[in-house]
Amino acid sequence: MAVKAELTNLSLEGNSIGGYYDDDDDFISTPEGPKAIADALLANAELTEVNLDGFALPVKKLKGTDPVTSFDFSHKGLGVASAVVIGALIGANAELTKINLGGNLLKDEGTIIVCNALKESKVSKLKELELYNNDITVTGAKSVAAYLVVTAELTKIDLQYNNLDE
Repeated sequence: MAVKAELTNLSLEGNSIGGYYDDDDDFISTPEGPKAIADALLANAELTEVNLDGFALPVKKLKGTDPVTSFDFSHKGLGVASAVVIGALIGANAELTKINLGGNLLKDEGTIIVCNALKESKVSKLKELELYNNDITVTGAKSVAAYLVVTAELTKIDLQYNNLDE
């Protein structure tokens, strides 16, 4: 997906960009759309915000080109589509030490995407990861555990109020 260089804000909220509704009105998550957007964001130096789930994600800050050490994305209604973008962008962020994604709608799929991005990152210095109240099950918790195996930096993780008792 080519993005025009002058574009600074992209709002795709309400477009089901991260999936579709089936005949039973169940939302079926598909990461292809958000992945294409994330790839375009990585290639575009001008885009500063993207909104997929009702909250504008700060692209340059996530990429680390406008460095910050922490993000508080708690209770923003973020779902899998936002997790795809966050995961794609934070992998190259060498300054980030804390990210709060608690109280969102990441579920297992979004958790797996974010943890895999952190696990594969060569520069991550993340010390705190908050994933409380995201409807994560044992499946998502396994991706958190896989990330824990490869990182020595992480000192705090919050998985309270999920569905880990399967």
